Amino acid sequence: MSAELSAMALARTYARGRGLQPLSTTFGMGLTVIAGPNGAGKTTLLRMLATTLHPGSGEVHWCGQSVTRDPIPYRRVLGYLPQAFAVYRSWRAADFLTYMARLKGLSPEVIPSRVAAVLRSTGLEGRQSLAIGTAAHGELRRLGVAQALLAQPRVLILDEPFAGLAPEDRTSLIAMLATYARSNLVLLSSHLLDGLGSHAARLLILHEGRCLVDASPPDLLDDLGGHGAEPAPPNDDRMLEIAYRRVLDQA
Repeated sequence: MSAELSAMALARTYARGRGLQPLSTTFGMGLTVIAGPNGAGKTTLLRMLATTLHPGSGEVHWCGQSVTRDPIPYRRVLGYLPQAFAVYRSWRAADFLTYMARLKGLSPEVIPSRVAAVLRSTGLEGRQSLAIGTAAHGELRRLGVAQALLAQPRVLILDEPFAGLAPEDRTSLIAMLATYARSNLVLLSSHLLDGLGSHAARLLILHEGRCLVDASPPDLLDDLGGHGAEPAPPNDDRMLEIAYRRVLDQA
């Protein structure tokens, strides 16, 4: 059975009327970006895929097995950063990551090396003693990505990982995630596509709970070129942002 994550008629509604309309799709290895404005349904979708929100209807399958009915085996291969990521303010970065590594079941002898590795990969090298209570928002997001990577998960789900990051930090984190996605399944949400076009294998655009686009960035750019725009080079970030905005404007 191939390593695939499937949403099968996955849906969720809320009293206020928004959520996610039925969505059926399958994610494979590589980097998938889920884009859309606030309230589009991105967090609802990612929470259901991460098993922190039960679907209103439909199911999630990993490698052909229902995650909705039995999430435990899937959670062993999952790394997740929620949109609302909170940590005890009195902790230091390395103490928090060590605690999370223990919760994830890592053996004591590998924990120090894994903590050092994820701090390095997220641009927090040398920040083991960072006081969480004094950390900037961007530092907290990078720390959140670090904890999600601790167990080297086969499925990595990140909700708005770039929020609050400086441009250079965003660029380096995107590059790291793209490298990780070469041999793993990575899903991330973002309301901006800046810097992602040359790395994403696939793009979903959500709006008011509906999936408007499920395509590769080159395919979306080809569609833009077919509507009177100048032909765009593959994975051109500027043109991809234009195509993204056009999709939303036409929704």
